[in-house]
Amino acid sequence: MKWIDAIIEVLKTSKEAMHYVDIANEIMSRQLREECKTPHISVHVIMNAHQDIFIKDSRGKYKLCSAFNYGNWQKSNTTTDKDEEKEIEAQITKTNNTTIIKAYGRMWEREKVEWKCHPVLLG
Repeated sequence: MKWIDAIIEVLKTSKEAMHYVDIANEIMSRQLREECKTPHISVHVIMNAHQDIFIKDSRGKYKLCSAFNYGNWQKSNTTTDKDEEKEIEAQITKTNNTTIIKAYGRMWEREKVEWKCHPVLLG
C-alpha cells in the first residue's frame, strides 16, 4: 500500500484531525506499510504535497478534505510506489539542503549579533 493510501485509510476512520506522528504510528500499528526509519517524515511530506486532499487543522494536525471522494481519486491516481518514494526523498533532501545552520542563536552573545529577519554574525 502506498503512503497516501495508508494515510487516507487512517484518516477515514478518525473522527477528528490527527497529528502526523500519530498517523504514522497508526499506519505502523495497523501494518499498512513496511517498517521504515522515519515514517512520520514520510507522512508529513505526502500530506504537504497533497493539500487538495488533506487540510491542515492546526499545527501538525490534518484531516481529510470534506469534498474528497476516495473512489474517484483512486481511479485517477497513477502514482506508483517508486514515484512516491522519489517524491519523499526529494523533499527530504531539499529540506536538509536549504540551510547550513539549523538552530542558530542558542549560544551566541547577544551584543555580537545584528538581530533582524536574517541574523548576521558581527564577529
